[in-house]
Amino acid sequence: MNDAAHSLGPLRNAQERLIVSWAILGIMFILARALARLTPLALQPFLEDGEFSLALPLTHAIPVAAWVLLNAYSEGYRGFHRAFVPRVVVRAVSLARAPRWDLLLLAPVYAMGLIHAKQRRLLISWTVLTGIAGLVLAVRRLDQPLRGYVDLGVVVGLFGGAVSLLVTYLRLLGGSVPSADPDLP
Repeated sequence: MNDAAHSLGPLRNAQERLIVSWAILGIMFILARALARLTPLALQPFLEDGEFSLALPLTHAIPVAAWVLLNAYSEGYRGFHRAFVPRVVVRAVSLARAPRWDLLLLAPVYAMGLIHAKQRRLLISWTVLTGIAGLVLAVRRLDQPLRGYVDLGVVVGLFGGAVSLLVTYLRLLGGSVPSADPDLP
C-alpha cells in the first residue's frame, strides 16, 4: 500500500463531499440500473400464473441455492465489499483532495480504476469490465429458467455490493475512510 492511502483522512469541506458523492453515487446509479434490469429476469422462474412460488424441483433448488450462496460470497463479499468498494471510496477521496477538471467529469469511471491508475490496475479493471460484458452477452442467450437462475446469483452479488458501497459511503460522510491502495500512477 502506498503512502497516499495512509494520508487520506475524513472529508474536510463541502467541495470534497460533492466530488466524492458524484463519484460514488454515479457508481450506485450504474449498480441500481443493473439491478432494475436483472431482477425481473431473475424472478421469472419463480412465477407461476403471476404468483410467486419458491417450489422448485430439488434438481434445480440445490444448484440454484449453491449458485446464489457462491455469488453472495465471491461477488458480493470478496469482490465488492473487500476489494472494489474500499478502492472506489479511497480513489474518490483522492480525487476530491487533488481535483482535476478532466477527471472530475469522469469521477465514477476514475473511482472504478478505469482511468488514471497504475498500469496493473488499468489492466485488471478493464479486463474485469470486458469479462463482465462478455458474460452478460452469453447469459442473454440462455433460455429460462436457466437464465433466471444465473441472474438471481448475479442480483444477489450486485445487491450485496451496492449495500456495501452505500454503507461505506455513509461511513465516509461520518468521517471513516477505509484503508485501501488507490493505485494511482
